[in-house]
Amino acid sequence: MENALAIWDDHDALFGNWANAAQRAGEVGMDAWVARFRKWLRAQAIVVPTIAQLRADAERIRARELERALARLGELTEREREVVRSLSARLVNKLLHAPLAALGAEPDTPALAETARLLFGLAPHVAAEAPAATAPAAEPPAAPHPAVRA
Repeated sequence: MENALAIWDDHDALFGNWANAAQRAGEVGMDAWVARFRKWLRAQAIVVPTIAQLRADAERIRARELERALARLGELTEREREVVRSLSARLVNKLLHAPLAALGAEPDTPALAETARLLFGLAPHVAAEAPAATAPAAEPPAAPHPAVRA
């Protein structure tokens, strides 16, 4: 924790400036953590759209099949219709749980995300230009963090 605080001691020069923060992190022996964070950040550019598309496709299929099933079942009470709706949502969530958990936990997440796209018939990921391994991630807009005093 002391190393992390050392990075932000000079918050006027570092806050909102990822290049300076990364350099300072290296100075206090946090290079490995910075590299790990950058790798994770790049992976999110592939994983998050994969998860979103997988969930959206599953929901679209669920809704379509639910309507077909309800139409075929004929006269149902509202409670019975809700039981069928709930069943369809629970099935989708249970079927997606393991693949989505694996996407979030796998160290080689981009490769797994591409495999998931192939297995689930999702469109291939179109990569945006990835930041160079040594370049810091894009800088967010500079705004004071609630914990940083003005």
